[in-house]
Amino acid sequence: MHCQRENIWFKIARLFLTTPTPSMYRTRLRWAREVITELTDINGLSLPELYAKPRPLLRLANSITSDKEDGLEYLEDVFAVFNEQLSIAVDNHTALTDSKLLFFDKARSRIEDIGSEATTEITSFRKLFRHPSGVVISSCHGVKGEEYDTVIAFGLLRGYLPNWQVIINGSAELAADRESKLLYVVCSRAKRRLHLISEADRFTQSGNEYETASLLRTVQCEYDDLQG
Repeated sequence: MHCQRENIWFKIARLFLTTPTPSMYRTRLRWAREVITELTDINGLSLPELYAKPRPLLRLANSITSDKEDGLEYLEDVFAVFNEQLSIAVDNHTALTDSKLLFFDKARSRIEDIGSEATTEITSFRKLFRHPSGVVISSCHGVKGEEYDTVIAFGLLRGYLPNWQVIINGSAELAADRESKLLYVVCSRAKRRLHLISEADRFTQSGNEYETASLLRTVQCEYDDLQG
């Protein structure tokens, strides 16, 4: 499912597949806000006033459940109740219908690709959305939609951020825009601590030293004087 992060039904599904806990409250509240924005601003729906704000919408999601043991059947069930409570006639909205079909088709396709090792129990689906502990290693693109207490980003060098292909084959405006968007994704993932590292002594294949990413070079900071 995680390959469908931009699908509205993925955004709704994670509300049902995460356990309401104090540590997840802020994250789930942000997800509820994203669902409201997607339904109203993008799909043009008018939600009932009772559920037009993130907190009541989150309470609604917390109150809906199903006795289905199969994960996909469970989601079908809770989606139906969710839509009914919000007075959403999915069949009357082509974009919502198409994205829902795509969501389930891709999920089933992924399960088939995994084969006999795949499990469709709802407990396994919930594990996909369990808040990670320890160290999570990912790319700039891979952390989109995630949230962590601490983010440590390294390799923030021109040629990596953005990639040389964008710099060489695109315009300066495109490179600056791509760098800005990637940095925004990285920086907005951190809840408490953010470490941005543009290391020295890294060289291109032609032997030239990598430079700090252009946007980071404009940031003025006071650094500690480290000895050793």
